Order: sequence, then structure tokens, then C-alpha cells
Amino acid sequence: MSEKNTKTSVGVRISQRQSAFEHIGEAAVKLFRDIRSLLGITGETAAAICGAARNPRKIRWRETFYYF
Repeated sequence: MSEKNTKTSVGVRISQRQSAFEHIGEAAVKLFRDIRSLLGITGETAAAICGAARNPRKIRWRETFYYF
């Protein structure tokens, strides 16, 4: 189990043990946030590629080939 440090209003740290359910729940929330971020980046990239395919004249080819 992991310990969670909390600060009081005076600035003293108090250590509290996490239950297994809290630990699993926090890990699940972090996982779903990471998946949501990954899907967002993937969607933005797909939208940019589709936009470039529809309007190839708007692509700055010199910079594109430079970074490839």
C-alpha cells in the first residue's frame, strides 16, 4: 500500500495509508486520463492530415521536407 502525505494548515505533514480500493481507483483515473489525452492527440493529428490532403497547396513543403 502507498502512503499519502497531506499538509495541515500549519504546514505539518501527516501520513495516511491508502486502502487498496483508493489505490486502484486513483490508478484507473490516471489510466483513463492518459487514454483520453492519447486519443485527443491522435484525433488532432488525423484532422490535420485530412485537412492537408484536402488542401495540398497550403502545405509548406520546404519546411515539411526539412523536418523529415
